[in-house]
Amino acid sequence: TEGNKLIEAVEKALSSFDEPALDFDSYKSVEIKQTIDLNESIEELVLDNTDLNACFGFSVYKEANIRDVERTYPDSLFVSNVIKYIISIEQPIHYENLCKRIAPIFGNQKATSKIRESVDYYIEKNLKHELCRIGDFLSLKSILKIEVKIPKLGGSVRSINYISKEELGEAMICITKQSYGIKVDDLLVTTARAFGFNRTGGNINQAMQAAYVYLLEKKRVAEIDDRK
Repeated sequence: TEGNKLIEAVEKALSSFDEPALDFDSYKSVEIKQTIDLNESIEELVLDNTDLNACFGFSVYKEANIRDVERTYPDSLFVSNVIKYIISIEQPIHYENLCKRIAPIFGNQKATSKIRESVDYYIEKNLKHELCRIGDFLSLKSILKIEVKIPKLGGSVRSINYISKEELGEAMICITKQSYGIKVDDLLVTTARAFGFNRTGGNINQAMQAAYVYLLEKKRVAEIDDRK
């Protein structure tokens, strides 16, 4: 059957994959920093969102430190543990961001095609039953609730492309509960500001709109005269 052929193809690919060598010294010394999407103007970033954090009880975003993962053997187990650890800290995490996070293990600072192939390989080999993927975002199946993570004062701001609509939606739900009857436009602006963006043009506005539509489709919010 077609299903059996697919399974056979996957098994063949796994068996023939040449696991890349790890660069342990590089992994211990290299630190990957979040970068802002080039399509997002630096003027769109706000440095002080502490009032929003206190008001809505959001968590402070932090990057996973892969050096916190114990070095185990064989290498395949260690890499799989690192992948799982990164996801557990930053979930839902964008696939491309995950690849960037794990690149130092292989002596890279960027997510190359080989890095992506390696991530795919280790997920398929060791983690496929523990992870769920929605679009480009990965989470642990054991996750109970999506945590809203906003940047700390003076900290790095995630690219809007690296924030899932589910996380943006959870932020909107929290804001709505504290601001019953808020206008839609005000909700989108407040949500954008919470994640560190001072303006809602371009990609940011599209992402906010997509998250809002997602909530409507899930019937988690309802409009009453352009209010929520």
